[in-house]
Amino acid sequence: MEKDRFHVQEQFALEMKDEAWLNAILFYRYANEIYSRFDEWKDEKRFYFIKLKIRTIDFAREGEFPMFKDPVYLGSFVRNVLEYEDYFTAACPDCGHKIYPYRYRGFPYGGGNVELHASCPSCGWTGHVNKSGWGIYRSTMEATQKTDDVHLMIYERANPDFKPAQMTDLLEYLSSLPVNEG
Repeated sequence: MEKDRFHVQEQFALEMKDEAWLNAILFYRYANEIYSRFDEWKDEKRFYFIKLKIRTIDFAREGEFPMFKDPVYLGSFVRNVLEYEDYFTAACPDCGHKIYPYRYRGFPYGGGNVELHASCPSCGWTGHVNKSGWGIYRSTMEATQKTDDVHLMIYERANPDFKPAQMTDLLEYLSSLPVNEG
């Protein structure tokens, strides 16, 4: 087990036996590789429908405001970011390279800002950047989740033994493939 900034969260997730949270922590660690190799795994339903518990809830005096429901499917999250890069990506504050978030949290009050948590694949910067557009993030992800929920339901009816993989399975699969340097 890696001892990094996610180590404490990982300990709690292990104690709780929460697979969706453990999947999210592995996504946080390996997000850049998972994004860069999306075309290699996106059509594999067992990987697309890996469940992640991203925890996008903002707590305010008025109550809890999740940006989207947990768990979210890995494929839904990644596809959303890649299809709507103007909304879901930002420039690295250190080198300007495009960064892809492994997590985002929204704040419906105070201007509707969103924190995009990411690591830069170019210079190694890690942190979060703020963007506006809480409502856009929420409505876009909700629509994607609803569509993907229907797709999964149809697929499960046709394949009653289907079970989504875990993030460890995807990482093992990716490590077995040649890395596309292009």
